[in-house]
Amino acid sequence: MTDLKTLEKKVNELEERLKKLEETVLAGGDKDEKNYMDALYEKAKELVTKNNKATEYFLQRKLLIDYQRATKLLNKLEANGVIGPEERLFWFLF
Repeated sequence: MTDLKTLEKKVNELEERLKKLEETVLAGGDKDEKNYMDALYEKAKELVTKNNKATEYFLQRKLLIDYQRATKLLNKLEANGVIGPEERLFWFLF
């Protein structure tokens, strides 16, 4: 009987942990990751406007990030009106 109660307790603990993880994922991920991406966004915005360059490669070199993060940042910059699609295309062609 004790083993069954112990097992039930463990299952309940695991269900609680799973529920908290699901809430974190549904809320948009880890707060530290969000803060990190917000800081990167501000730095990327500053770099792009100051240097007049908006490419994944440029952001990768300047911010020391991977291609996926650079793409996400450029997409967000474009969505917020900081850059337009023509800036990205222009630098790609030259």
